[in-house]
Amino acid sequence: HDLAESNGTYYCDFVMHMISELATNGPSVKFVPTVEDQVFTTLVRQINRAHERAITFALKWNDVETIASQVGDSTSFIHVLPNFVEPIANAVVRDDRDTVRLQVEHLVERGHRRSGYLHGYNEELWSRPAFHRYNAFRDLMMEYRLETRLSDMREVGNKPELTYQAIYEM
Repeated sequence: HDLAESNGTYYCDFVMHMISELATNGPSVKFVPTVEDQVFTTLVRQINRAHERAITFALKWNDVETIASQVGDSTSFIHVLPNFVEPIANAVVRDDRDTVRLQVEHLVERGHRRSGYLHGYNEELWSRPAFHRYNAFRDLMMEYRLETRLSDMREVGNKPELTYQAIYEM
C-alpha cells in the first residue's frame, strides 16, 4: 500500500510481479522494506554473511555507498530502478527519455501539434525518472516545434483527481 501511494501503481505492480516470479521460479524470497540507514546496513551485512543474493528497488545513492563499504564490488546485489543519474554496476533501468520520445512521436504521427505535460515532479524530492522525462518532453517540444503553454505544464503527483481536473481544464 505505501509503495503504491509513494510511487504509483506501475512500480507497485512491477515489484509485486518480480517477487511473484522469483517466488514461483526460484529460491525463497524475503521482501524487506527499509527506510532507516542503520536497518539497511544491518540487512546488507546479513545478506553478505549468508552469501545470499538481493534485489534492491529505487535505491538511494547512500545505499550504494553502504553496500560498497560492506561487501565491496559484489554481484550479490541487483539494483532495479535506482534513483540517481550516475550509472552503477548490476542495475536494471528504463530509458525514460526514450519512453517520452515514443509518446510524443505517437501524438505527432496522429496530427497533434499542441501538447501539455502532467507530471508527478516534486521540487522537494528529486527523482531521476521525473527529471529525465520532463527534460525530454521540453526538448521534444522544441524539436518537433509543438505548441505548449505554461498553464498546460502541471504537477499532478500520483493523485488521479488532480490528473482528471488538469485534463478537463486543458
